[in-house]
Amino acid sequence: MRVVGLISGGKDSIWNLHYCRHFGHEVVCVAHLAPPEGVGEMDSYMYQTVGSSVVQAIASALGLPLICRTIAGQPKSIESNTYSPEAGDEVEDLTCLLKDVLEAHPTLEAVSCGAILSNYQRLRVENVCSRLGLKVVAFMWKQEQPHLLKQMVAGGLDARIVKVASMGLTEKHVGKSILDPAFASYITSLGSKWGVHVCGEGGEYESTVFDAPLYQHAIRIVDSEVVVHDAGADVVFLNVSKSEPEPREVAEDMRGPPFQVLEEYSSMAYYREAYPPFLSSAATAAPCPYERNGDLGSGPLPQRCQPPVLRRVGGLLSTSSLDANAFQLPVDHQTSADGQCKELLKAIEEWLTQDYKQSLRNAVFAEVQVRDLGCFEAVNAVYASAFDAVQPPPRVCIQTPMPEETHVRFRLLLRCAEEPSESLRVQSISTWAMACIGPYSQAFRSGGYLKPPETETEGAVGAALFSAGVIGLVPHSMALPTPAQAVEAPTCPLPTQWEAELWMTMRSLGNVLAEMECSWGDVRLAHVYAAGSHARHPDHSNALLELVLQYMRREAPMASPLITFTEQPRLPKGGQVEINVVCAPKNCADQVVDDFPAPLENCFGEPEAHTSVASIALTQAAWAASAESKVPDEGTCGHLSSDDVKAMAARCLAAVMDTLAVTPGLEGRSLEGVSLQVQHSVSLGLLAAAIEAGMQDAIQDAEATGLLTPGITVVAYMPAFSLGTNAFNRCVISRTCLRVIAIAS
Repeated sequence: MRVVGLISGGKDSIWNLHYCRHFGHEVVCVAHLAPPEGVGEMDSYMYQTVGSSVVQAIASALGLPLICRTIAGQPKSIESNTYSPEAGDEVEDLTCLLKDVLEAHPTLEAVSCGAILSNYQRLRVENVCSRLGLKVVAFMWKQEQPHLLKQMVAGGLDARIVKVASMGLTEKHVGKSILDPAFASYITSLGSKWGVHVCGEGGEYESTVFDAPLYQHAIRIVDSEVVVHDAGADVVFLNVSKSEPEPREVAEDMRGPPFQVLEEYSSMAYYREAYPPFLSSAATAAPCPYERNGDLGSGPLPQRCQPPVLRRVGGLLSTSSLDANAFQLPVDHQTSADGQCKELLKAIEEWLTQDYKQSLRNAVFAEVQVRDLGCFEAVNAVYASAFDAVQPPPRVCIQTPMPEETHVRFRLLLRCAEEPSESLRVQSISTWAMACIGPYSQAFRSGGYLKPPETETEGAVGAALFSAGVIGLVPHSMALPTPAQAVEAPTCPLPTQWEAELWMTMRSLGNVLAEMECSWGDVRLAHVYAAGSHARHPDHSNALLELVLQYMRREAPMASPLITFTEQPRLPKGGQVEINVVCAPKNCADQVVDDFPAPLENCFGEPEAHTSVASIALTQAAWAASAESKVPDEGTCGHLSSDDVKAMAARCLAAVMDTLAVTPGLEGRSLEGVSLQVQHSVSLGLLAAAIEAGMQDAIQDAEATGLLTPGITVVAYMPAFSLGTNAFNRCVISRTCLRVIAIAS
């Protein structure tokens, strides 16, 4: 990408340029916001102003043009974790600066930012860049500061202290270089003893870089003075009034990659050492001769049109499947995917507003099914305009084998407007986790208290956290990893592609949870989506789920979430694995997991299929359960009559409800709301029309017999190629043909 470097002259902004060059990006210019004339230090929440007088010399040393503006605004709304453009805010000075840069370099694609820890700064830079159509590259974001400091020292970055403002740092440290072994050791010891940020991210010190591998020459200080700030003797800064180029004794040409000290990212050693990958024993299993039968998503739409439904479940509002069929929108072969999406979102917004006084802007999670991901770029543009631009909901996006007239289908969870919430949306490309690649947040927490109280309060409602679907992109390149990148040496056995991707998926997802003060032990429900031939082998879907649990239990040995699996035709970016999770506070009721066989009637004398059931406390106000119906591998659901399909749906529904009825914390209580997600395998011949009709009949019968309270149930559907396989009677492979996942409160 063509990149502009936002530089203050400090070590972080300059070092991030080295990452850019190492990863093959072209730095076309640098940009700087300077304090007003005669001001050496100003109270800015966004910009370092000490050392600004050296920035022109730094640009010359880099051999790059410099574009400058003067800071005119003031910090505003400093307590907010979000940002909206506000006249007079110093953030808008950055907007003006980048507009100047774009005018001079119209092909610019990205902005280099040296943010390491500050969410305040990152969010605002991302906001400005998003409005201007630019990406943000902040490769040092969330890296361990001692690691970064050692890296800068090993790379020969001559960053000298130009301001101190921390206990333990005094006037005698001003002018010291991080290359000075005594100073580097001292600042590291302050970090160990007193929690001082060794890279100065807590404002402990600021720096200016006088030499770097990217520099064509060093910079020598000609005239300077040490100034004690008016705020007190603890704040001291260096005012450099004159500097000049200083030729090196030995000519160095280190302007191009690779920089040896950064090779740990290109080789993936940085990722392997911090987060070792797991390999599956099923990785080398022979492929299964199982083929899909043509376009299994085709077929008639359900004869009965189920109107959209919204129900309150566990402090949130859950919708049924929302597609053209639900709203009786006109469909034909000429309808485009983005055109249908636009009309569908318009219908959803009108329905929510008129019937429930709600809005898409209150969504906390979106499940997006598309018939063809090849059309998703156009669909995504329409989608982005419908949701909150600052805090869009996390989403899962998958291609599913839906009927040909259905281009897109939604399932939404919404919050009540008065409930507190918090979200995480990191759009910067970094080494931390996969950046958001669309109009969604990585995670959203809503409902009840945001953090568990110190003492459990009777009747308190726990806040559920929803993650977006995460695929296995390497964070710094935003590309899928290769199997070779997951091993240390070429002689090591190579993992499969899905194993390499799962490694990156779990690393990114784990970092997202940690940023939201959650852990793998807080995961209550995990949805695993797969694409690729590996999912068709009887061992591979199980191996995938086993590795997911293995990654979780490495950090949380007691983790035992409810995990579901579907194989879909295609996932975003061509990935083979996508995972999203639902987390809850640690003080929720203990989970309950059961797995027991139950005979399925009317299977034409074939070996008995069975229903597996699991239940788990989702929050203190909601519980989740799932049930599955299976058929032997040699059997097919295509032989089942409508009565048989209804019986399967009824058994799954009854199993879920019976399990919830005896779940600790829920037993004996009347359910206030039930949200059902029905997944079904089209590869076994079950058409959507039959499943939806059978499920609706089963719900009506359950309401008539008292198993379900009338009017509290909402149901959504997800077709899939496969729902996974299991060993049946220890010798026969059975395939899941129907799964019902319930969330009840």
